[in-house]
Amino acid sequence: MDPRSWLEAHGKETPDFRGGGRRHVFDLARWSYAPDVIDLILDDLRRLQLGEPGSGMVSGRSMYDPWISQRGLRFLDWLTIV
Repeated sequence: MDPRSWLEAHGKETPDFRGGGRRHVFDLARWSYAPDVIDLILDDLRRLQLGEPGSGMVSGRSMYDPWISQRGLRFLDWLTIV
């Protein structure tokens, strides 16, 4: 599922962006976890090559692109069979 669809399915706002850091979209979920815990999780996903939120600026069109990598997709597939 892409981030925009997830946000909409959970009643969260999905503003139109002209550009920016993709972390802004992640923060729209308003998780109940402390920011340092979220940073730790995102760092682990990046380190394990399961997802890549990116650290730079992207166009508005790319803000809601999925972060999951091909390796992350394979991992999710594996989780469904174990």
